[in-house]
Amino acid sequence: MSTKRGNRPTDIGAMLSLGNLDAAVTARSTPATESRPRTAAGELLAERRSGLESENARLRAQVGDLQSEVQKWSDSLPVLALDPDLVEHSRFANRIAESFDTPEFREFKAEIQAAGGNVQPIKVVPIPGTEPLRYSIVYGHRRHRACLELGIKVNAIVENLSERGQFIEMERENRGRRDLSAYEQGLWYLRACSPVIPAEKGGQTGWALFGNMSEMAEALGVDKGNVSKACQIAELPDAVLAAFGRPTEIQFNWATALTRARKLDLPGLLSRAADVRRRREAGELLSAKTVYALLTSPAQVAVEQGAEVELTQADGTRFARLLRDKKGRTVVEFDAPLSSADTDKLVEGLVELFK
Repeated sequence: MSTKRGNRPTDIGAMLSLGNLDAAVTARSTPATESRPRTAAGELLAERRSGLESENARLRAQVGDLQSEVQKWSDSLPVLALDPDLVEHSRFANRIAESFDTPEFREFKAEIQAAGGNVQPIKVVPIPGTEPLRYSIVYGHRRHRACLELGIKVNAIVENLSERGQFIEMERENRGRRDLSAYEQGLWYLRACSPVIPAEKGGQTGWALFGNMSEMAEALGVDKGNVSKACQIAELPDAVLAAFGRPTEIQFNWATALTRARKLDLPGLLSRAADVRRRREAGELLSAKTVYALLTSPAQVAVEQGAEVELTQADGTRFARLLRDKKGRTVVEFDAPLSSADTDKLVEGLVELFK
């Protein structure tokens, strides 16, 4: 922290340095002695020394307070009012377009309008080489979108962060606010762990920010099981996602049953999804919970009712069947012999399942 004296900036810490004051106290002090001064001059000098020592202590405490204040402000980042048109969505944006077309977002935007702006600032990083300078959002996409639609400035903190740092801050900040849907989080997690695919080779480009899901979960401080469930939902076939109307309505705790239905009876799952979509197109109102039950119940109860369930690959080719014998035991019959390696994997999976 500095101020100006005359034409030169003067550092407050330097102005309040007590080194000279200590010297002054020493120069004015008499040699240490346990005996009381015997003259009036000695008593006056002792009194002045005591006063200087007290003032010295008071100034030391004041300097300490000022230094703490300076450190606090130097560690903080200023909040700037930015033109929302100069602020871009991050390529790590974790909300899909449908997130901004909901009653909740409209209510959120009305709150920002009533407050005259976003009270809680967003965070952005500057985009080098842009003129005028543009920024990319680290977190606060909803706040930025609301300000953009309202035509008002968006309050933002500007900080330089690595791409991995941006991803981690975005995830942690959103975790403390309106939670992302399982589908949005799944897409986000998958891309963060996927390799970068050149555009000319097609496919969805990954960001390669983490080597695997375990590494990502540890860096984010989140449960690996929740990461896995979110990714399972994001990997559901398009026809199944479309059956829900809005994939953002799929809940985390539905991941296990939907994934089981996909693995045990993919043709049946796709057929049921197509039927649900036809009913929607005919004008029937189906809640997300109803769709979930229609898609998963047949696969869940088939074995319990004694029916045979085919286990198929993604292309629909059957590789095994699952059924219940006369004693109520579940039996899995593979269409082809398993190799030793596959048998080991099967045993490991069963051990893990029944832990």
